[in-house]
Amino acid sequence: SFSTGQSLPGIYQYYATQSTIGCESAASIATLTIHPKPEAMVADFDPTCSAYPAFDLVNGTPAGGVYSGPGVSENRFDPSVAGVGEHKIIYIYTDENGCGDTASASIIVNESPATSLAPFEAVCANQAAFNLTGGQPEGGTWSGTGVSNGQFDPAAAGPGEHLITYSIAPVNGCEGMASQPLTVNTVPQPVLGSDTTLCANLAVTIDGNTPNGVSYLWTPGGATSPTLVVDSTGIGIGAAAFVLAVTSNMNCTGTDAVIVTFKDCTGIEEFAGALRLNIYPNPGNGKFALELNATTPLRLNLRVINTLGKEVYARQSITVNGSLKYTLDLSNQPDGMYVLYVYDTKSSISRKIIIYR
Repeated sequence: SFSTGQSLPGIYQYYATQSTIGCESAASIATLTIHPKPEAMVADFDPTCSAYPAFDLVNGTPAGGVYSGPGVSENRFDPSVAGVGEHKIIYIYTDENGCGDTASASIIVNESPATSLAPFEAVCANQAAFNLTGGQPEGGTWSGTGVSNGQFDPAAAGPGEHLITYSIAPVNGCEGMASQPLTVNTVPQPVLGSDTTLCANLAVTIDGNTPNGVSYLWTPGGATSPTLVVDSTGIGIGAAAFVLAVTSNMNCTGTDAVIVTFKDCTGIEEFAGALRLNIYPNPGNGKFALELNATTPLRLNLRVINTLGKEVYARQSITVNGSLKYTLDLSNQPDGMYVLYVYDTKSSISRKIIIYR
């Protein structure tokens, strides 16, 4: 062995020969490379609070090193794991030459006020916004996806798992926080297709098969199959609305509706261009403006039925000669879908109207 005595960074070459009986061998060259030692540094950490979420440690330089210490995992510091008090965080840096250095700094975890939040039950995506509860002590504030003014709106959040946080006012600089996941389940979306009109002696099959649907309920009638065969029995000449409610295995229910109109093909037909009907606003708050335009004088009757087939409005003998504006007032009826039926002795027309406040 041979000690060079060198300690400064650089590249050094040494020549070695061997002498025997006055003869010297050719020189062998040995190269010594001393790499500079990197200097690791870690800046002071800001104090944090015991209830705050874990965060990335980024104070060390050069970048790319590894942190260790109480509450540290995968270069993230979790105040709740470390606990209240002062903790030493070590930063270890190793460069591409395998040379390394260490540095350390302290982080102080202050105690957050005791805060708790009860677990949430899962909700459906079509559920109305509701007040958030379960946070203690009372008087705190709420935050998270879909949260506004202390309410959670499943439709705004969307399906999936969302972290809801309850916070109380800071004490000694630390805010109390507690979080729980809130799951929003997908709602089945049945699609019954367009409204249909057919002769009274025929029948139509409405297909309500829906992905994720495990149970079906038709109104009226109470049928529980995915499809429904509809004829004019119990309806007669006119229109009826059929509503399908589809429930998933998460107990979420979605609905759709379709209007089936039966006409007497022996003589009564839809107004073949003789009458144009416009309804607005639709959906509306219960008061609808009807615009009736007739190419010939007509004496019309109005009838409105709900989804149960019950008549909720009727008006007889409305004369339309050219253009007529008529106010249909259903403000005393609940939100939902209705069928407006306009007819005379020879022709008929039906339209779906929706009350939504």
